[in-house]
Amino acid sequence: MPNSKELLEKLGISMEEGWKSNDMLQSHLRDYHSERGGLFIDRHYEALNFPKNLVSSLNLLMKAHNMSINQLDVQLSNRVAGGEKELNLKQLACILCVADSLEYSETRIVDGVLEMLKERIKNETDREALTSYRENMKHVCVGDSLAIGGDNRIIISGTFNDPEVLNLTHKTIDYIEDWVRNYIDIDYRSPLNRLLVLGDKVVRNLTILGSDFVRLGIRIKKDHIIKLISSNSTWTYNSAAIKELLQNSVEACRYRRFNSSSADNYSPKVTVTLDKKNRRITISDNGCGMSRNTILVNFLTVGNSRSMDTTYSYRSFKSLARFGIGFWSVFTIASEVDISTAPFEFIKGNATNNTDGLQFSVSVSEFRDYTVFKEITRIAGTKISIHIKPEIVLDNLVSGLNDILLCSEIPIEIWNDDELFVVPTNVILPTLKNITEAKYEFALFQKIKEFVFEKQYDELEFKIKLLYRTGSNGTTFMLEDGHNSIMIITKTSGIRFATCGFAVNTKLFDIDCVFNLGGVGFVICNTNNPDGFIFNILRLELLPSKRQQEVIDLNRVCL
Repeated sequence: MPNSKELLEKLGISMEEGWKSNDMLQSHLRDYHSERGGLFIDRHYEALNFPKNLVSSLNLLMKAHNMSINQLDVQLSNRVAGGEKELNLKQLACILCVADSLEYSETRIVDGVLEMLKERIKNETDREALTSYRENMKHVCVGDSLAIGGDNRIIISGTFNDPEVLNLTHKTIDYIEDWVRNYIDIDYRSPLNRLLVLGDKVVRNLTILGSDFVRLGIRIKKDHIIKLISSNSTWTYNSAAIKELLQNSVEACRYRRFNSSSADNYSPKVTVTLDKKNRRITISDNGCGMSRNTILVNFLTVGNSRSMDTTYSYRSFKSLARFGIGFWSVFTIASEVDISTAPFEFIKGNATNNTDGLQFSVSVSEFRDYTVFKEITRIAGTKISIHIKPEIVLDNLVSGLNDILLCSEIPIEIWNDDELFVVPTNVILPTLKNITEAKYEFALFQKIKEFVFEKQYDELEFKIKLLYRTGSNGTTFMLEDGHNSIMIITKTSGIRFATCGFAVNTKLFDIDCVFNLGGVGFVICNTNNPDGFIFNILRLELLPSKRQQEVIDLNRVCL
């Protein structure tokens, strides 16, 4: 671990006046201070009179400070011995993290940092500075006025002059409530509960002198919101539910594959099973699965997609997920949903080994404020079994996928009772017979020819099939009579764009061209990198973005 001089040289910072508040240095210390602490102890454990055998455990405890709740829950699950006793590292980490979040002291603020941050947050787009400012301001605003009451509730007091500072303090306490609540949830599952503090409804005695400060928060009628996002008012077509669940499964497999090595022997797979007799559709995958915390914090929390967790997208994973409401579309076709899942991080050994998982049910017809979990053992991944409403036609749900799912790099099998359909791994252009259908024989009589163009630009797959004739006047898009266009015999011509195989409406091909592309053939473009694309809430349409413009420019090159 480098000393101060070595670290500054590494970061390219000179030791001049104000160097301690340098942005780059502060960012580095914030991101790596727990890791640096572990290295420091490893180098100096003898001088510190610390047992060598416990250095790695302490290092992991320190790293937990920078982990998300889900990372902490998963990565600190290994059983560890300390001396002749078993150490519950996960529970110890939770206790330390709660203690850290509740520690208020102005001595934790580096000289000059607060003044620098006050200037930076004037720029409203500097989110990093705002986060740092809040983290520092909680020590200034509250000082040591924090106590645990006799009822185990957290009590925070403070006196303010600036309403903005007071508002920032309230937001910081909001974060603390959330942190403590999640850490308590992990402690609750330990053999012996040690966290007696209550994180819900922190008692706040924060006053501003000479003013009447009212913190008006947005109030949401949660049962109404759930009914809205799980109704046909939001999801305008029934196949949307199957599409959203398939996207979740594909995303889970993509994430697990990204975080697996070749030694893991991981082969992703998604299976859709249509059981007409029992009116049930089951979608299962062997993707990343979910821990108990992920279920509570992300899956069952409306609008809180796992992709929004910065640790989920670390190491440059490009997420397909967006809004955190897709699952709820299932209740446009379902009365109840049964779910079983197990996280891949808990696997020991081979990728096909069973691991600890959970099973539970969700229903909106009977809105509940609780979830009952049953502990199970299964392979890593998730299975969602949908009980279809009586008025829904099952065949329509699967047949509608033809227009939604063009291909998939993650293997997908769809079983309609005993009939199997395998989704192609790459875009497939339709045949002349598919395009002309009933007029196929007429197309042959007219000696219609096919022009095919295929191009791969990194993660962008581009394919074109155009129908044409060669007549006395050369190549033409007209029939032999010279009056009618080839368009009168094309039935499935069109233009399609997809991200990870899922089709979206777009104006990517709305560019100058001497003929009607969608009228005389078929154009398909698919990208397996969803990064940078902006979708509407139903994920059926691309909205303007820098990434969209880049694809438009590539299309111009191709055409």
